[in-house]
Amino acid sequence: MQIALYKGPATEPMDRLIHWAVCVRTFSPYSHVEIVIGGVGPDGLSTCYSSSGRDGGVRVKRIDLANGHWDMLPWRADEAAVTDWFAKHDSAGYDYVGLLTFVLPWKLGSARKYFCSEALAAASGLSRPWAWTPGRMARYAKRQLATARDGLGRQVP
Repeated sequence: MQIALYKGPATEPMDRLIHWAVCVRTFSPYSHVEIVIGGVGPDGLSTCYSSSGRDGGVRVKRIDLANGHWDMLPWRADEAAVTDWFAKHDSAGYDYVGLLTFVLPWKLGSARKYFCSEALAAASGLSRPWAWTPGRMARYAKRQLATARDGLGRQVP
């Protein structure tokens, strides 16, 4: 399992503005995140799980991740729990109000709607899912990778 982190550039003017605002506010080059399960299919697309305002909220989607707009990092979570969470929350709305959490020191938004990193954190069993940003997920994945050990306690390269 991996996470795909959107680094842009966005093509549409409004998407460009949103990408820039999220990146600036979260001190990160990333404005969106997906969990990727499985490999690249024969069609060149990957199966991605996330929540997207453009797609109406929580969804599973096939995406071309080889177009230069994405960075990929390994992600350690229970795959069955992730797919189960997304199946149970399929079509839950996108939490636009919840994005204000990145600006304000308390949680806003809906308990039944999710923005991208909030959905991934919830599906992965992370605490306070609403407090996660794409950049925070990237840092967490890099720490997971740096501390990965095999069954004998040896550092995994």
